[in-house]
Amino acid sequence: MTTEWQPVANLADLPAGGRKLVRLDGHNLLLFNLAGAVHAIADSCPHAGAWLGSGKLDGCWLRCPAHGMTFDVRTGRMRGADGLALRVYPVRLEGEAVWVDLAPALLPPAPGSAPRVGVSQS
Repeated sequence: MTTEWQPVANLADLPAGGRKLVRLDGHNLLLFNLAGAVHAIADSCPHAGAWLGSGKLDGCWLRCPAHGMTFDVRTGRMRGADGLALRVYPVRLEGEAVWVDLAPALLPPAPGSAPRVGVSQS
């Protein structure tokens, strides 16, 4: 598994409860600071590609301004349904710098299924 960690923001630019749009290397990211924990998601609704930056945030739930679907910014999962999910980027903090891993996303196992470790796909 490869990583592509990039610095994307400073904590001073992302106060508690805040959000920040970042465009870097073809990625449009939304960063959120939820009670001191920073989360990063793709700024695109998986339903129809709508921009999520102006969506209402209620706790950890972000509402898509186009169609009203809500997603947990910590996990990317849509409220009340399996299937649709936002891309969530790994985040790490180094001092005041926020770093995000821009490596291609791996598809998570389907809800309720066990990860397939060591199984040949041929």
